[in-house]
Amino acid sequence: QPTIAEQYLTAIDMPNALREARQRSQITSQEFVHETRPFWVTTYMPTDGLRTWRDDEGKQVHYPHLLLAHGVASDARFFDSFYQKLNKLGIGCSAITLPKEHHVIFNGEELLEWQAGALVHAHNELREQLDNTQIILGGHSRGTIVAIHAKKQLRELQRDSEEAGLLLMAPAGLEKPTPRRFARAILNLTVLGFNTIRN
Repeated sequence: QPTIAEQYLTAIDMPNALREARQRSQITSQEFVHETRPFWVTTYMPTDGLRTWRDDEGKQVHYPHLLLAHGVASDARFFDSFYQKLNKLGIGCSAITLPKEHHVIFNGEELLEWQAGALVHAHNELREQLDNTQIILGGHSRGTIVAIHAKKQLRELQRDSEEAGLLLMAPAGLEKPTPRRFARAILNLTVLGFNTIRN
């Protein structure tokens, strides 16, 4: 008689492990335009099918799709390794590459508003393409601020679901940059750099 652990390995772990070993990432990029300015969205989809679950009505549905915004000194490639690991689990993901401040003529507040609008635009386009699959917004560093503003815009447009949540990785705190906040950030980074060199 096989043990519970052996039954679990045979019935669940092995099929999942085999499927994960077969999964590859199919990476595509699309250009979108928001308020006359272009931006790119890179999508990572698993080649051996998406993970599903059964909802309260017993209907089989896809796991939510992840859409993240990168930080200041980055682009969509920042999420490459992370997304390929999620693809192995059967989870689809997208990343938006936002123009930097020196590429557009905006002040900081206008840039943030435009970036949040671009993320909302990408969200709406992807929902149509993915047959209304739920999309979780998020970001890394300053991208978290963009995601929070985009989430607010989606709520105002009534195109948001409370269950979708937000994924915020290493959230930044400079929502409205001021000389004092920049000075504090530089001081913190100096201490961090000194500790890194010393260790």
